[in-house]
Amino acid sequence: MTTWPSHRLWFTPAPKSGKSDGVNEIGGGGAVAYRLRLGVALGLCDPIAPHDRLHAVADEFVEAARDAGKLPCFFSASNQLAAWARDRGWLAIQVAEEAVIDLPGLEFRGKHWQDVRSAFNQARRRGIDVRWWRLVEAPEDIAAQIDAICERWVQDKALPEMGFTLGSIVEARDTEVWVAVAVDAKRRVHGVTSWMPISDSGGRITGWTLDLMRRRGDSFRYTMELLIAASCLRFRDEGAGIVSLSGAPLARTDDARGTDGDRREIEAVLRFLAERLEPYYGFRSLQSFKAKFQPRFEPLYLLVSDEAALPLAGLAILRSYLEAATAKDLLTLTRRRAPDGPVPPGDPSRK
Repeated sequence: MTTWPSHRLWFTPAPKSGKSDGVNEIGGGGAVAYRLRLGVALGLCDPIAPHDRLHAVADEFVEAARDAGKLPCFFSASNQLAAWARDRGWLAIQVAEEAVIDLPGLEFRGKHWQDVRSAFNQARRRGIDVRWWRLVEAPEDIAAQIDAICERWVQDKALPEMGFTLGSIVEARDTEVWVAVAVDAKRRVHGVTSWMPISDSGGRITGWTLDLMRRRGDSFRYTMELLIAASCLRFRDEGAGIVSLSGAPLARTDDARGTDGDRREIEAVLRFLAERLEPYYGFRSLQSFKAKFQPRFEPLYLLVSDEAALPLAGLAILRSYLEAATAKDLLTLTRRRAPDGPVPPGDPSRK
């Protein structure tokens, strides 16, 4: 996500010695992807830095933002960066959970995997296969159908497509991204998912992250279960260690509350954003859907310097997700219910 063109990149200052390699060719050992909204320098995820430089790079980013008269914070940060924040007296507020599937030894056996087995069985009866392409290399008829499905999905929205941590068909065209496509015998596309690589410090791919999820309106019921499960098996067989189903923004399991998350003022701001966005984008439904795959959940945090900074940070997050929204669109969020009703439970196609 940090490489998407919609994000800015801040680099640490180059070392005075002039010696550099890797990221040091531009900076001094690290970088932060961020959005600048409403005077907030909203860092995305953890800094890009060697493990032993992570906290130092975060400190330098905060200092640079303040020197520029901006309010620094981090969104979708890990436990490690949350520890950095707490050490400095900041608030670490859980705003999402990343659903992670460990692939070694993964088998879809037992009652917990019934929906996944049903997906494979129904697909087999309907003659639906899962195929993989780099989207830019997909056959023309397949790519055209995927474009049409994505376009229809956007048209059905009462609000613009969200961005920031959520990719679109544009990001799916990256040459490092795979798309898994459910196709029947007549070459009719039922659904598509996109997968971004997870690499270690040496550049070796160790896992894959789910981004785009779209399906045809009249596709068969278990389209998304089929696409995700088939992708997990493929990546497992290729030697990958994990699959991340990403984090649903402002959604978490009921028991995922730390001491920081119980503060009434903080909860009120997060609840406001979640309640206003839920009828249009269905993050809680998406979170429930991901639980079908028996993942472990890793907390993701919003890191802010104090409670006084939270309302402005919350507005900056909202504006980052709805970058293309007009004043009328934002006014729509004051409604309690979306014009076309809430997202049906368990319908991940509206991610």
